[in-house]
Amino acid sequence: MIPCPRGRVIGGSSSINGHLYVRGQALDYADWVELGAKGWGWDDVLPFFKRGETRIGGDPATRGADGPLIVADPRMRHPLCEAFLQNHASAWRAGQFDYNSGSQDGCGYYQYLMSAGVAGALPTPICARP
Repeated sequence: MIPCPRGRVIGGSSSINGHLYVRGQALDYADWVELGAKGWGWDDVLPFFKRGETRIGGDPATRGADGPLIVADPRMRHPLCEAFLQNHASAWRAGQFDYNSGSQDGCGYYQYLMSAGVAGALPTPICARP
């Protein structure tokens, strides 16, 4: 049997939030500008995305490093997914795929809002001594 979580409350399964972090594709923001939404292009909103997130290991050109939202990769990775992604990367796009960097062309794992293994948590201060 395959587990299938269901929301058994008012609102149904829409009440289940996977805490996925998806900014949107840069081309969509360009469409908004073309339709008259000046100031809503990718380059206009990118500083706000960066200011709001902490993405450890992210490219500083497109990812934030000290915002309140902790953006993390999944901790558990299935071997079949790994095999698929390995084959996909070698056939089409080599390297680490980051769909939140402006282009959603490629294949990879979803990014989550997680902190210390807790979904949707804000960062907790950690003190360490050398």
